[in-house]
Amino acid sequence: MRARAAGPPHGVGPDLRAGRQDIPPPTASAAPPGPPGGRALPFSDEPAPLWHRLATPAPDARQIAIHPGSGSPQKNWPLSRWVELCTWLTREHRADLLIVTGEADPTAAATLAPFGTAAHQLPLADLVARLARCRLFLGHDSGISHLAAACGVPSLLLFGPTDPAMWAPPAPHVTVLRSGHPLDSLSVASVQSALAARMN
Repeated sequence: MRARAAGPPHGVGPDLRAGRQDIPPPTASAAPPGPPGGRALPFSDEPAPLWHRLATPAPDARQIAIHPGSGSPQKNWPLSRWVELCTWLTREHRADLLIVTGEADPTAAATLAPFGTAAHQLPLADLVARLARCRLFLGHDSGISHLAAACGVPSLLLFGPTDPAMWAPPAPHVTVLRSGHPLDSLSVASVQSALAARMN
């Protein structure tokens, strides 16, 4: 069995990857990891499995959820990049940001609070309801990213040291933007470009 680089996210819902019974692991239809350098990797065009119907999406045209944390700092994009990205989203696109954080993310929660609505350590049912109203989700390799995918939210996930073919949600509405290790080699411009393609 392949060992995880880190454990589950803390304080925001359960670990949706460890010990799950009803969520299948990634299959051969998932996109291969590909070379580093920030290339977007769309997943299979096959219909999404039934498990992603955790909620009925009812997206707000302006609301975008971001989750700047994960179970390991090595899987996190630098907080300064998140600040730059949130500034761009709110100023250039007038986005209404939902900032999802847990007990392991106090610095990120405080730093990003001015950019949107805080969703800090929400109960699982409340977080599902909030995510279902989002137009897009942006996050890392984390349980919250699996939750967003399970809510049917179109998602852009930033991956660095971990393998998206194994750990990304195997759903057609999920796109992985992969960098080499460390994740800080992924530029803000490449994330902006990938997001803009989904917002236009």
